[in-house]
Amino acid sequence: KYLVSDFFLCLEATFFNLFHLNSMKVFVTSIFICAAIAAQAITTFSGTIDIHKTNLTQLEVEYTFILDKTDTVFSADSFSSSINCSGTSARIMLTNLVEISRNKLFFGCAVTEYKWEVIYRTSIDLTDARFSTLVSCCTLQINATCGKRSNTITNLTTSLSDFYIYTKFENCTILVNRTPTYYGERFYKNCLDQPFYINVGRLDTANFDSLSYTLVAPMSSTSSSLTFKSGYYPDQPLIPYYPRSTKYPYSESNATPPIGFYFDSLIGDCIYTPVHTGDAGPVTIETMEWRKDGSGKYQKISTSHTEHFIGTSQCPKNNPPSINGPYTYKVCEGETLCFNIETEDITFIPPPPAPIPSPDSVRISWNGGIPQATFNIINPRVLNPVGRFYWTPEIGQASSLPYTFVIVARDNSCPLNAVTRRSFRITINEKVKANTTYTKDTDSTISVSSTFISTRGTHSIKRTLMDIDKNPILDNSIARFASSNSYLSVTKNDHVICNTTGVYSIQTEVNNSPLNCPITYLDTLYYHTVGIQGSDLKRLKIYPNPTTSVIHLPFSLDYVVISNSIGQIVREEQHTDVLEIEDLPSGIYFLNGEKNQAIFNAKLIKN
Repeated sequence: KYLVSDFFLCLEATFFNLFHLNSMKVFVTSIFICAAIAAQAITTFSGTIDIHKTNLTQLEVEYTFILDKTDTVFSADSFSSSINCSGTSARIMLTNLVEISRNKLFFGCAVTEYKWEVIYRTSIDLTDARFSTLVSCCTLQINATCGKRSNTITNLTTSLSDFYIYTKFENCTILVNRTPTYYGERFYKNCLDQPFYINVGRLDTANFDSLSYTLVAPMSSTSSSLTFKSGYYPDQPLIPYYPRSTKYPYSESNATPPIGFYFDSLIGDCIYTPVHTGDAGPVTIETMEWRKDGSGKYQKISTSHTEHFIGTSQCPKNNPPSINGPYTYKVCEGETLCFNIETEDITFIPPPPAPIPSPDSVRISWNGGIPQATFNIINPRVLNPVGRFYWTPEIGQASSLPYTFVIVARDNSCPLNAVTRRSFRITINEKVKANTTYTKDTDSTISVSSTFISTRGTHSIKRTLMDIDKNPILDNSIARFASSNSYLSVTKNDHVICNTTGVYSIQTEVNNSPLNCPITYLDTLYYHTVGIQGSDLKRLKIYPNPTTSVIHLPFSLDYVVISNSIGQIVREEQHTDVLEIEDLPSGIYFLNGEKNQAIFNAKLIKN
């Protein structure tokens, strides 16, 4: 609508010139100007499509495009979108595409160079009769075209090609989902011969699904991928110091400048050093979103084909800020992870007689990639600030794929700030879990059996038989494990042989190597044997028995415990002659106590 309006305003002015100024030269010139306006197409550098599924039939689609600053005229036919069943060619055009916002994205210290960020949005109701052919489709695809790519592109055989992106998603078993959103810039400028560290990853803080990335070729339509010039490839879209045929380990990406062109498919890190002035073009990425199904297997639920633009300029010599590692961490669920992230910006020293410049100051921030975690700047007023990351992942957050967040460091160098983006990955290992049961076999033996609940790692068990003060029972004539004839046991199923009446503690340590996220359980048992009951045990009269709430003892005991039918202690008291058991379940219990080294026992019934 803007295009048509401006075109007719231009014609009106043209005829005014002809009839009022009587100048054919002015008239012809004006006609060419109007034709240029009519033919003007927007220049698109980058684009993404985000989809919010509220149920199986309702969708909200948001489109974000980065356009050239010369695009002051936006034409409605420069942007279009469609939906289809993935793998089929029949498309249904989407209407009511509404422009939500239009913002200027500035580059450089002078704040004169910028690009347009334009956001469109539309809603889709799949119950509408127009979409009846898509009812049985389990993988839907949203497509978008937006103007032409820039003629400044150097890595493609065709620069002025149609700009095309898409997002496809599962729509049969996944009821609710929001595709991962992009959190960083979509248009990058770097400096010649300066190491360039960016992260083109995404965030999924809505559903916390796992993500992976692949570098692919840009496209001009659903079935047309663009070709690269010689020396450029989908996985090397810009030329680094070393050619693609040269193989170097990823560890050398930390060199200065980094060797080769690197892209990390797990976290979206891109690292290289530009060596050609004016080298520019798209870096196209497919972001895959993964979610576990009912069997615990990861299934791909969406794929977003997005495009980002990177251009190279000649800048004054400068060292970009560095974000120091390590960049990978492991922690067990339920445990706290806390570490500092340091920055550094080495001043570039030009050859004499040029003066030595002042050191750059650095600002750091993070993208909030792990919402439950915190990130604080310890010393924001120093040249090279330090950030502190703190997170305690909850039980149940373990995953074979890492959690990630991105740190951004920006210096104050002009005319173009040097920016470094590094991602940090955290693997949450599963805390081992086990259930242990105790069963009375004979008058002097208790069977001990453990069942592992957690699934990952190689499980191991270590049991320690201890007295009431948590000291190992070294005298095996008192009590011992049958498997080892000692106070130690490393078997999942074992027996405790008790020769002496007393209170015992069993400490069970379970581990899951190589994850090494152990857990320790402590159980307390009170046990007595018939062989010593006649001489050492005294029967204690308690009342009322049966009871519903309170037990009265004939005198105060120094120490008294109540255990259930399998020997587990449910109540412990000291120096008392009254016990409250109102909260205990109904059943048969055993009371055991001690006074002046004499042992007393009684059987009680809780109604």
